Amino acid sequence: MTTCKLCQTDTESAVDGICDVCRSDLGVVSLPPPRRPPTPCTRCQSTRFIRVFPRERLVVDATSVFWGAWFGAIRERFVPMVATYELTYVDTPAIGMEPAQHKPHLDLRKPRGLFARYICSGCGAVELVCEEPEAIPIGPEHMTDVVEVAAAGPYR
Repeated sequence: MTTCKLCQTDTESAVDGICDVCRSDLGVVSLPPPRRPPTPCTRCQSTRFIRVFPRERLVVDATSVFWGAWFGAIRERFVPMVATYELTYVDTPAIGMEPAQHKPHLDLRKPRGLFARYICSGCGAVELVCEEPEAIPIGPEHMTDVVEVAAAGPYR
C-alpha cells in the first residue's frame, strides 16, 4: 500500500507516488527521457534547463445532453499538450429510433507526441520539443500526415 503524495490517500497503484485519480484529474503522465540535444543555450551558453510539460485545461460536461450543466456537472480536466491522441471505439446501444453505433473517440488517457518546453535557467529562452515523435499515429483520423522534404544540395 502506498500513500499518494498529492491527496494523501492510500492506494494500491501509484506511479511516481501519485494515485490514478490524481494523475487523471491533473493530466500527469510518466515522463519520457529528455530528447533535447545536450548542447548549451544558443543565447547565453548556460547548461542548465528546466523541462516543463505543458497541460491544457478542458471543461467537461459530466451529465447527459438533456440535463447539461443545470445540476452543476461541469468540471475541469487537465491533459498534457500533445500532437494527438489514440482513438478508442465506444459501442452505444440502440435507443428508441436511434440504431446502435460503434463510434470513435479521442482517448485522453492515451496521449501521443508529448510536448516539452525546455527553459534556459540563465536567460529564460524557451525551446519546444516533441519528446516522442515516433509514437505519433499517422492518418486523417488523427489529423496527421508525413511530409517528406528533399535533401538540399551542397551549401555554396
